[in-house]
Amino acid sequence: MARGDAVLEARGGAAVVCGGGEREREQEREQERERGSSPDRDLRALCGAALARTLRQLADVARHAGSVFEELEEELAADRAEAEDAARDRGQSAAARGPTGGQTGGSA
Repeated sequence: MARGDAVLEARGGAAVVCGGGEREREQEREQERERGSSPDRDLRALCGAALARTLRQLADVARHAGSVFEELEEELAADRAEAEDAARDRGQSAAARGPTGGQTGGSA
């Protein structure tokens, strides 16, 4: 073993002699194994990205639904006001005709 070399214990208990630069790579590989394999991390990252996109789309749908309901509410309020005005106009014209229902004159 040369100076600057280090002995790292690989999985399975076997000793591995690594040079200076190789030591860092081996430590990185060991950290990857501890965190989970690369395909597992990739799959988790992909699932996380898909979930984020789905949540963004759901938020967009909720915003759109809110604007549709606002428009419907405005139309309903306008229709209701129109109906109230029409009813008021009918009531005023009936009151102007009087209690006889607009008939004038004597008996038939």
